[in-house]
Amino acid sequence: MALSLGRPWPKRPILETIEQGVTLWELLVVASILSVLALIVGSNLPSARQQAQVSACETNIRAIATAAEQYYSAVQTYPTGTAAAVTTTLFQNPNETSVTYLGTQPVDPADPTQTGTYKYTYTAPTATVAGFYVISCPGIHPKETLSAIPGASSETSGQIYLNSQSNLYTQ
Repeated sequence: MALSLGRPWPKRPILETIEQGVTLWELLVVASILSVLALIVGSNLPSARQQAQVSACETNIRAIATAAEQYYSAVQTYPTGTAAAVTTTLFQNPNETSVTYLGTQPVDPADPTQTGTYKYTYTAPTATVAGFYVISCPGIHPKETLSAIPGASSETSGQIYLNSQSNLYTQ
């Protein structure tokens, strides 16, 4: 004689008892969750793009500064100029014209026309101040994206400058 637990085994397979498909409410919940996630991700994209533009501008300024230092190492003076457009010929060795220390013309991604050029200004040494140069980025960057740059936390114009005297991005 077999013992019974009070409940007979189901006569139908378990898979037949599960309902097939999804309801309209379930679809609406999934769609609303996906739309909230898309809104969160989409709202961060412009600031990420702007931060990438600031990083590219900072990289270009560093490349120009490196070219100025290489020029100085070869000629023992910095290129002269006041708000001079940065071109590959500005950093060309005057003793050996086939040598240029800036490989390509830097372009600022924040400049929508792509026609603005970086500016280079050299201030000659005086009795009390050593010579220095300032490199400026042509684009205007959102002020909130400049906070990661050393010395730019108080920047209000949205422009990025490198002063070789202090090696900071200040105006």
